[in-house]
Amino acid sequence: MVDEIPNVIKLKKMVEQKATEMYENVGSIQEELGKIEVEGKSEGDLVKIIITGQHEMKKLSIDQRLLKESGTTIENSIMAAYKDAKSQVEELVKQKMLDLADMIGFSR
Repeated sequence: MVDEIPNVIKLKKMVEQKATEMYENVGSIQEELGKIEVEGKSEGDLVKIIITGQHEMKKLSIDQRLLKESGTTIENSIMAAYKDAKSQVEELVKQKMLDLADMIGFSR
């Protein structure tokens, strides 16, 4: 049992090091995601929304043809474009986190 103490100490240091690496890298990923922009589109490209990797909306474009439609149709088109952009961001975040896991030695 006494022989196991150095191994436990070594394991503790390794876990602490990995946790520090992960913390630093998550901050870097968050910063990077704030700079990434993705474009979501509605059916027919009548609405386009640009959001950052942190879901901050940067731009909303509505085709003039859509403005002739009902309020509900406009709302649905905006929501569709946002959902498209959001799903792209979620996929980016997922990939970044998988890359981080690989980088610090956690297998998928």
